[in-house]
Amino acid sequence: CLKEEKTPSPTREVVKTLYDAMLNLDFNTAEQDAVAKLCEAWYLSAAEACAEVVPATIVYLLTLSVSEHGKVADMKRVWAMKSAFSLLEIGGEDFASIQDAILRAATHPNYILHKEGQSFVGFALTLKPSLTKLLHRTIKSQLPRMRTSMVSQYGEIYHSAWKKASGQALLCIEHECLQDFANHCVNAASPALASALRKILGAFHSRKKFQHVDEMLHRIYEPIIWRSLQVANPTVRKQACLLFIEAFPVQDPEAPQAEFEQLMQRQINALTEAMMDEEPSVREVGVQCVGRALSVFWDLIPLQTCQSLLVRLITELSFDAASSGVRAATLRAVGCVLDNHLSHPIMQGLAPHLRPHLNDSSERVRVAAC
Repeated sequence: CLKEEKTPSPTREVVKTLYDAMLNLDFNTAEQDAVAKLCEAWYLSAAEACAEVVPATIVYLLTLSVSEHGKVADMKRVWAMKSAFSLLEIGGEDFASIQDAILRAATHPNYILHKEGQSFVGFALTLKPSLTKLLHRTIKSQLPRMRTSMVSQYGEIYHSAWKKASGQALLCIEHECLQDFANHCVNAASPALASALRKILGAFHSRKKFQHVDEMLHRIYEPIIWRSLQVANPTVRKQACLLFIEAFPVQDPEAPQAEFEQLMQRQINALTEAMMDEEPSVREVGVQCVGRALSVFWDLIPLQTCQSLLVRLITELSFDAASSGVRAATLRAVGCVLDNHLSHPIMQGLAPHLRPHLNDSSERVRVAAC
């Protein structure tokens, strides 16, 4: 045991000498790894002057875990040393090599595909705003080339970091990371990238019922979504609509009832405008969004508004002569609404209007009608 009161002075001197020589040894040799394990044990046992063996040990473990020979077990060794990061001067000259290794870890499969590694990256996002920004920039730059299995994990990583952060680190995660993701999501040139970003933000959308999540989403989305739904670029309007409906309703649970109702009406108006957009691809997404909103949030929307939206869907958009895609999307949206039994009394009177679609000239409309 290397407890402080039982550690002889010569032992401390030997450990310090070996530590000083560790990074000069050939990388990933048995000798270097043995010294690293000694330093890990020295630190984890809270031995005297244990902080002195932290920087080089962290550098070695991080570098090893992201090297071509790195193993999941090496990543777990880094996670076991988590508390040692509080002893480092983040942003100092000696932190540069550690920072480079952390940035590599942020996109490495050994970290992103395993629980302890995800926890480490989430932890790193909370250490200091300057590091948070660098990590976010690194992650974002790799998303277009990243495997789907890895992209889906980043939502959990950012959510974990957001829950644990405080002060300036929390503000940085909300505005420099999550709001940045939302902004890039609606403005992405690639639909695949927009989808990947929605998948990350989906970790927050799926937790809207938990405390503070709804309020935070309302705060960071408000400057982006309303503006993006009105821009001239139809691709941006389409992607804004897709993000909007995933977060619907965007609300502050603590807002007064009158303010809540006003905001809800604004969102219904936005959905109505989307499904009547001049661009067919936007209309197609718009009717899907209206269908989901009515299916899931029927009880939050005034009954008269629900009826008005359904009438417009069935009597106008399902007969959209300019786009078979809009017609098919409308029929799928109606099917989605029918999943909510509260819609059935209204739908009974409107359903007969859908019969002509069984003989539509477009095959995909006929399939959607069945």
